[in-house]
Amino acid sequence: GNQAPTTQHGRSLVTTVGWLSILVFATILATTGNIIATILEVWLENQPCAARTCRRHPWLRCLAWGLSWYTWMAAIAGLFRYWWDDRLLTIDDGKLEFHEAYWFAFISTTTVGLGDFFPRPEVIIFFDLLVFSFMFLIGFVLLSAFFNDLAKLIGMHLVDVSDTLRHEICTGRHNGVMERDSAASDATDADKTRE
Repeated sequence: GNQAPTTQHGRSLVTTVGWLSILVFATILATTGNIIATILEVWLENQPCAARTCRRHPWLRCLAWGLSWYTWMAAIAGLFRYWWDDRLLTIDDGKLEFHEAYWFAFISTTTVGLGDFFPRPEVIIFFDLLVFSFMFLIGFVLLSAFFNDLAKLIGMHLVDVSDTLRHEICTGRHNGVMERDSAASDATDADKTRE
């Protein structure tokens, strides 16, 4: 974002610690997303109508997580816009548009953080740190749960393809290649026995 080290030692420290932090953060997010998705799945199984629908259409649960994330980003955007207008209107002349606040929510919850919009350090109070951290963490979990279900959805189709391919290769029925090779081999064996 908006703060960066300028010395070689500082950059080395940020690179090393940053890489380890990304690995730990990704692991925690994946685990949390999986736990939240499992809790929802168990709850849905206890709802007769919802359980039948989700079993027949697993993409609906994935869609629900995606919509939840987009809705949560709208909540973050609304909060950020209110915060910006309340704290920075006296410093800056312009109000923040909703699409700009939504962009801030998107780049923050996807951890891209380009630095074009950020809470200005000179007007942040302790309460702001708590609120924004909470909002971002919930956004991370919703996005992680969405990716978790999306991976399961894609994996369901990939497993079918890999199982079919494995079966075709093992039984020699892959595009008829092995069958033709086998027939050619039998013909060669027959020619040898005639000689």
